[in-house]
Amino acid sequence: MLKTKIKASQIANLTDARYFAAMGADLLGFSLDPASESYTDPKKVGEIRDWVEGPAIVGEFGVATVDSIREAHKLLKLDMVQVGPFQNANVLGLLDGIPIIKEIVIDGFTDAQEVAALCGDTTKFVKYFILDFFKNGISWSDLKSESGFELSILKEICQKHSVLLSIDVVPEEVEELLSTLQPAGLSVFGGEEELVGVKSFDDLDELFDQLMIE
Repeated sequence: MLKTKIKASQIANLTDARYFAAMGADLLGFSLDPASESYTDPKKVGEIRDWVEGPAIVGEFGVATVDSIREAHKLLKLDMVQVGPFQNANVLGLLDGIPIIKEIVIDGFTDAQEVAALCGDTTKFVKYFILDFFKNGISWSDLKSESGFELSILKEICQKHSVLLSIDVVPEEVEELLSTLQPAGLSVFGGEEELVGVKSFDDLDELFDQLMIE
């Protein structure tokens, strides 16, 4: 059992899916945005799903229409859908009946109060918020140094909402991050196989070692 929820994002192959499922990940995310470099063909998503048991399956969309999201949700039997930071907020209300993950990408100029307000305004539609610091190279060490996004406000956001953090953190500091912020969980990434069915998971193994309840 893990100390916190784990969402594995951008799964692109069965090797990743099996690894994260075996490690106890709660959510497996597959990019269904054709414009994304990590896009996975829906047929392949369906095939991988048939081989994996346990985690909820998430369809990750950038900007997509309500109809296309609903169609994919039904066709692939998705448990949840994830919408990108630029998705029209009106879409959230139109996806009633479908559990939603809302991604918010943080950069060095993001106003923490504005993020808190956005979460408050949309929380009735959203099951989880992903606050993504990773895409813009913001680490846990950066947050602790108070160089940008206000840590105190981030704590408040995590207390009021179900937040999955995507952030660069060394495994040895994961416990500190979790105890300080108390998020609902973490979002980590899959990736390309080195060879078909062959992949090194050394870095992720260290992370999961820290997350395992002894």
